[in-house]
Amino acid sequence: MGMLYYSSQIQGSDTSDAVDRSFNLYSTSFGYPLAVLGSHVFSNDSTSVATRMAIAFFGTYGFEFNPDRLSEEDRDEIKKAETVYSAYHLDCIQNGDLYRLSSPYQSNYLGMACVSKDQKKA
Repeated sequence: MGMLYYSSQIQGSDTSDAVDRSFNLYSTSFGYPLAVLGSHVFSNDSTSVATRMAIAFFGTYGFEFNPDRLSEEDRDEIKKAETVYSAYHLDCIQNGDLYRLSSPYQSNYLGMACVSKDQKKA
């Protein structure tokens, strides 16, 4: 937690590949709250925009790419994700409780859920 003395956000991974970052996200979440983990959607990834957004959602959530290069389908996915972000991110990710459902180290799947403190959103 010493890094948070100097900055309110940390980068838990130096990779832009979403699947690789899922391992780092899982591990880092044991020592740091999701609200401080820098987590962005990058363009240089072989996974779908929807998958990249789902992984980036468990952190500060942002985008690092040229939006002019997006397909119409990807633009639609981002619009859907922004609706989810607005409805859940503050209550669940930033201020809620994290539940680790499956480890990517043991199952090849990252499974996490966040629930708001009042347990009305998940």
